[in-house]
Amino acid sequence: MKKIIILTLALSFCLAGTGCAKKKQPEAALPENKNQSGLTVIADDTLTGWLKRGRSVECSLSSPEGEIKISAKNDKIRIDGITYAPMDAPNEPVKNGVSLTDGDMTYMWGGGKGTKFSLKKMQELSGELDGIQEQRSWEDTASEWESAGLGYNCREADLSDGLFTPPADVVFQDLNEFMEGLANISKELEKAMGNGQFDMETPAIEGLE
Repeated sequence: MKKIIILTLALSFCLAGTGCAKKKQPEAALPENKNQSGLTVIADDTLTGWLKRGRSVECSLSSPEGEIKISAKNDKIRIDGITYAPMDAPNEPVKNGVSLTDGDMTYMWGGGKGTKFSLKKMQELSGELDGIQEQRSWEDTASEWESAGLGYNCREADLSDGLFTPPADVVFQDLNEFMEGLANISKELEKAMGNGQFDMETPAIEGLE
């Protein structure tokens, strides 16, 4: 069970790389030049800088798996084109998945299945369970894409609020509730083992049945 948990979280966190960032850059126009891929970028900034400018921005990024589209508006970030692995089928990843961070909650989905979690709660729970990766922000992911030399192109765009709203037709599993359940079971097992008692019948957890 623990291997499944770690695999699921690793797929979710490493592929999504989402989080929240509320810092805004000055809105003054910046000079432009060309990066190594020949695409236009602002001279004294990066992909992360574009996404933190405080205006509606749309970026396209060329990756080995295909094109990734990143949309940013205020403290909201949406990434289209990621590979998403559902919690109940971690070995069956879905291409062209989406991740969305609205400043508090992070949503990830592919097809009709999705996962949602609060970054703050996940960071709190990560200290209670072994084997849980520390949550990374979307800024970490953007920096890794830049370091890998992936070409990107950004521009200001008129983005609607609806683009940053999770779809109503997707069933989202709450990862926070899932992890809280695991934490409670872990505490009960430690308590039982400390008292010399061990009950092999543990509660069923949705997603691992």
